[in-house]
Amino acid sequence: MVELNTIDPHMIKERITSALKDLRFRGKGVLVQFWSPVAVRNRWLLTTWDQPFGVGGADEGLYSFRLKSELHAIVVDVEDTEELRPPGRVYSQKLPEWSLDVDAEGNKYGYIDLPIFESSGDSCVGILEIITSSNYVDYAFEVQEISKALKKKNTNVPSGNGDDVPSVRSVQQSDVSDHVPEQVKPVSLENVEAVNTVELDMVDGVTDVGGNKKRG
Repeated sequence: MVELNTIDPHMIKERITSALKDLRFRGKGVLVQFWSPVAVRNRWLLTTWDQPFGVGGADEGLYSFRLKSELHAIVVDVEDTEELRPPGRVYSQKLPEWSLDVDAEGNKYGYIDLPIFESSGDSCVGILEIITSSNYVDYAFEVQEISKALKKKNTNVPSGNGDDVPSVRSVQQSDVSDHVPEQVKPVSLENVEAVNTVELDMVDGVTDVGGNKKRG
C-alpha cells in the first residue's frame, strides 16, 4: 500500500540525518541508509538517491552497495509484494524484516529494514536499512539505538510537541530478539550525509560500481 506523506519530505530528511549522527554500533563495517517514497511518472518508488546515509569503517564493499542502491529504485505500487526486495516489502507490509545470514540476498551482508512512521499516525514515511558485514546473533542493540536516536529528536521540534518526528513505532525490541548484548564497544558512523552518486564516486580510494578506483 502506497501512502502520501503528510510531513514535508525535506523535514523528514533533516530529522533522519540528525538521528543518524547520534547512532552507535557494535563494530565497524556497517551501512545505514534511508529509503524514501517518491512519485515518478505516476508510479511510486522507494529510492536512496540524495537521501541520508552513513558508513562505519572503510569498507569498499559497503560503498559499492550504497552506489548500487542509489542506481536501483524499488517500485512499490505492485500487487505481489513478495517479489519486492526487502525495503519494498517492509514499506508495503509495515513490518520489519531482517536476516542474520551474511550470505542473504545474494551478497555477503546481513541486513535489517525498519519501517519509519509518523509519531502522530500510521503513515510510513520511509525505510531505514542497516547493512552489516559482521556476524551478529541479533539486531536488538541496533533497533534500540535507532529508537533512542529518533525519540531524541522530539526535543528539537520547533512546535514543541514532537508529533511530526519520525519514529520506529510499533517495532519492539522483542520483535528482533529478547537479548541485548551486555558488553559492546559501540562505534559511531564515520560520515552521515546526503550526496548523489557523482559526489560519492569521488571519495578517494573507494571502488565504484564498475570496479574502478576513484580519486578525490
